[in-house]
Amino acid sequence: MLKVDNLSYAYSDKYLFENLGFHLDIKTIIKISGSNGSGKSTFLKNIAGILKNYEGNIYFKDENIKDMSFPNIFYTGHRNGFKNNLTIKENLNNDLRARDLNLNNIKKYFSNFGCDISFSSLLGNYSEGQKKKVLLSLFAATQADLYVLDEPFSNLDVKGIDYLNNVFEKKINDGSSIIFTSHENQGQNFKEINIDDYKNE
Repeated sequence: MLKVDNLSYAYSDKYLFENLGFHLDIKTIIKISGSNGSGKSTFLKNIAGILKNYEGNIYFKDENIKDMSFPNIFYTGHRNGFKNNLTIKENLNNDLRARDLNLNNIKKYFSNFGCDISFSSLLGNYSEGQKKKVLLSLFAATQADLYVLDEPFSNLDVKGIDYLNNVFEKKINDGSSIIFTSHENQGQNFKEINIDDYKNE
């Protein structure tokens, strides 16, 4: 599904990582680890097609991702991208990742993640953990070939972590693949790539 071939990325003339390569098959989960500032978030943006000024190649379903207009990839950064001065419904209606979704299909995941959230309430009224659960409910409700998630386990309580692991399992069983970063202990052993192994210092 995904092939990363000799990927290198430089910022301010200094390489964050060099010659990173791996294959990601369907129904696979890979955790990207590494020290702070190692380039984990940058790497995810490369895969999602957001940052394209890298060296090397990324192929998604045998096509160079730089040549693809709308690959079926769901991406979330470590920030939720929502606006606190809008209601939850307004935020979701404005989110391109939710453009084909019935919002009721998202709402059912709120309780599964263990939070009581109203569509009509301003997002800014909620804690960071609850905001994260809104984002993860959107993730759970979507269908994509590849999910690229930056720190999905951060700001989650035990119930949220347990349910997110269940969502991961369901996505894989449905034929998708997942790449994510995390500093948290998810309670599962995922295949792991440490981006620090691709530094030339």
